[in-house]
Amino acid sequence: VLFISHHLGVIAELCDEMIVMYAGELVESGTTREIFHDARHPYTQKLLACDPARLSQRVPRLPTIAGTLPDLRRRPSGCVFQPRCDRADAQCLTTPPSAPVGGSHIAHCWHADVPLGAMSA
Repeated sequence: VLFISHHLGVIAELCDEMIVMYAGELVESGTTREIFHDARHPYTQKLLACDPARLSQRVPRLPTIAGTLPDLRRRPSGCVFQPRCDRADAQCLTTPPSAPVGGSHIAHCWHADVPLGAMSA
């Protein structure tokens, strides 16, 4: 069964494996556990940081991802997320590799070696 959702809690409950997409491109894939516990693509990390279920206290405004979605008629070169990514560098202007993280977990990012805890939301 293919289940498509933006609701991370539902994905965590229903899905064994997941694929994270941004602007129509696959950015990370693996088991739901691998991705929820060790996200490696900056978009996935920021997406998880915006999940209200992960907040430890009430806040007046929910976290968001800075920037705007790309114009899909004029896609950015290289990584589609690089215009919004705080880790983007010159390397990100070229197509990122499929970086194996471990198990079935793959991140399509030049900086996939940076774990979730090493990045601020």
